[in-house]
Amino acid sequence: MRKLVLVVFLSLPIGPAAFAADEDVAAPPPEGEAIPASAPAVGDAVVAEPLPAPAAPVAADAGVPAPPAAADAGVPAAPPSAPAPAGLTLFRLDMEDGFAVHPWIYREERLNDRWGVLFDLTFQAPGMNDRLPPYAELDVGPVLHLGDLSINPQVGIDCVWQDGAAGGRSRFADVLAELYLIYSTPKLNAESWNLYFFPLRNGDPQLFQMRQLVTVHVIGGLGLGPHVEATWIRGVGVDRAAFGGDLAYAGDWGQVLVFLADESKRDRMEMRLTYLKAL
Repeated sequence: MRKLVLVVFLSLPIGPAAFAADEDVAAPPPEGEAIPASAPAVGDAVVAEPLPAPAAPVAADAGVPAPPAAADAGVPAAPPSAPAPAGLTLFRLDMEDGFAVHPWIYREERLNDRWGVLFDLTFQAPGMNDRLPPYAELDVGPVLHLGDLSINPQVGIDCVWQDGAAGGRSRFADVLAELYLIYSTPKLNAESWNLYFFPLRNGDPQLFQMRQLVTVHVIGGLGLGPHVEATWIRGVGVDRAAFGGDLAYAGDWGQVLVFLADESKRDRMEMRLTYLKAL
């Protein structure tokens, strides 16, 4: 499969996002009323005491400090508007069967806690794999962050420099409609990748590619889980179906993933080695 995105969120997250919530400003507590002295017993004489004379007004410049402001009186002030989260830059390098090298660079610019804009650029050198033609691809789209879920529709365009077995594309080959769903927590990462290729040259087929995976963090930086990929070609049907899994290990240096799968249409094993690093 030619397209892979991670949110690191790589969150992603591509991560994940928090929602700013307004805090209620607590009103100051009511002034306490003076507690009267005990009422006299029945039969006691009540002696009325003269009321004290009112205090003379104090001039504003007589050295008496002004009453404290609301913030100093224990009343919390309204919280300031939270700044937009920092953007994320992610580097990814895939090595496919036959030493095909596939580098990616992702950049998400965060607009606020909920919205961002993602750009990615990727290239491919086929190595000894004649099913992967050399190409370049540019994609852009908004990212909606809903807690641990990121929704990222994209539009892209790819260029291929020579005809290859995967669709026979050349030059500006396809316009891509894409949708990525990424759910990421400290214990679980689930991704759904869906790409539809609309060819720009008559005679080239329309393609649909998808990738569905779940990785569970087991212990430390180790994770594993199921992983399925497929390619559908208009007029041909399912051209590739790979059923397998991922083994992942992460540290301060980045993350390494190994994808192993049984490609049922050609009855062979597939392997992909991936390195990810947030920059």
